[in-house]
Amino acid sequence: MRPHSRILTAAAVAVLAATAAASDPGTENRGIENQSTQARSTGGRHDTNPPPGWRLESSLGAQIAVPDNWAVNDSGCGMTANPSVVRGKGLQTLCYTAEPPTKELAIIEDTPKPGGNTPKPSGNTPGTATTINKIPAQRGEKRLPDGRYAGWISVPSRRVTVDVRTRDPETTKRILRSLQLVDTDHLGCPTQPPKTAKTRTQNGFVPPDPKTITVCYYGGQDRLQASAEIKDAERDTETGDNAHRLAAMLNAAPPGGNPDRPAQTCDARADPPNPDAILLMRDSAVRIRFSTCGGRGMDNGARTVQVTRGVITTIMAPIHSGYSVSADLPA
Repeated sequence: MRPHSRILTAAAVAVLAATAAASDPGTENRGIENQSTQARSTGGRHDTNPPPGWRLESSLGAQIAVPDNWAVNDSGCGMTANPSVVRGKGLQTLCYTAEPPTKELAIIEDTPKPGGNTPKPSGNTPGTATTINKIPAQRGEKRLPDGRYAGWISVPSRRVTVDVRTRDPETTKRILRSLQLVDTDHLGCPTQPPKTAKTRTQNGFVPPDPKTITVCYYGGQDRLQASAEIKDAERDTETGDNAHRLAAMLNAAPPGGNPDRPAQTCDARADPPNPDAILLMRDSAVRIRFSTCGGRGMDNGARTVQVTRGVITTIMAPIHSGYSVSADLPA
């Protein structure tokens, strides 16, 4: 699940998120101290509204627009022929499934730090110099033998590459043209995980009636892996959950942090301090750690409560990333 090693006991439950299209993104945001609610790029502010029929997706400090009917993380083992954006997949089932020759993909992926070989996705196409938000980058395009139109942009200094394969040349170019490097994405999630949480609520752990809860998923890593919204306007057709119900779960969580996992089952030295997720709502932000050896729980900057499996399932459903959760956590 992470670049470093972690030992999971047999009691741990591996969960793979279902593949589905993300909901339409909004712009309501709140709660992270010293973070702008407007998406920011290295070159200044930019429009966060995608064209009609398209939506925004972000990961690793890169943000792109994709067709609104594309799925999320429908790639690799068991993939279908449906188009998909791929970002922050997390824990994955290992098997071989051949990529259909008609499959359309937009992949946001991690790349090595500067100093190594610049990756050349989509058939090792030679790249040409370009810039994204004034940051040096490499770009390549070619027609694949199966007829698809492939293109990629790699930004070595930001360790991120966007690799696109579609059946229409204009779709490929449109996705690549939409690429922005952001410090805060379209949903208000910061690329770098904040070190503290903040709350202004006086009663309860979080406000009881949020209209929207934004899930910023880091998976314990040093950059944002994915983001999604849980809204209160209508119940989520996939999970049956909404923001109001999630807030009630947070406010009902047992006080205090979760106990550390036994040292013989988990190497605490391999655990970075980064959160698994941040929840943003109105004037509050909650840091959540659930996959670590120690320090597990939910922190709003003033209080700490236990993280529960119900909360984890609810926040991870719209993220569509694989994750692991230990069976010792309360339901």
